[in-house]
Amino acid sequence: MVRAMNRYIAIAAMYGIAFGAITYRAGWLPFGWSSPWQFVLIGGAIGLAVSATQILRNPPVDREIKRPAAPLLVGFGAVGALLGFGAGWLAFPTLERARLETRRFPGFTLAMPSGSVAEDVRDYAAGKLTLKHVANSGTVLAVEWSAGTAMTDEEVGMVAHAMSGV
Repeated sequence: MVRAMNRYIAIAAMYGIAFGAITYRAGWLPFGWSSPWQFVLIGGAIGLAVSATQILRNPPVDREIKRPAAPLLVGFGAVGALLGFGAGWLAFPTLERARLETRRFPGFTLAMPSGSVAEDVRDYAAGKLTLKHVANSGTVLAVEWSAGTAMTDEEVGMVAHAMSGV
């Protein structure tokens, strides 16, 4: 009888892990998240839910099955959801949690997330660095500078608008 009860606990945990993984992908990661793992995460969650459903549909025939109390199943489902969400949180960090590395430019340094260099012009007077696949997220980051020229009112407005969110 204990073994049959463990079966329901495992099913509740499997549903919880699937729910947590789907919640992390759909609710936390950006919709435009580009990663080789984007379909594996969803597919794994769907696979867990389908497996749990199949286990639930095919009980052992030689035993009398007693279901555990609903609060116990909900509790194990919640623990599974936290585990699924936490695993997604650790395995697939969002861009704001990306590890920063210091890059040196002529006359200044910046802490930026890692990425593959698409364009690199490092003149002191005017330069540009463009990174692709920033922090393995499929995004692009561009830093451009020019010395000795004043910003126009439109450029100051764009910078003020961008910095107001920070």
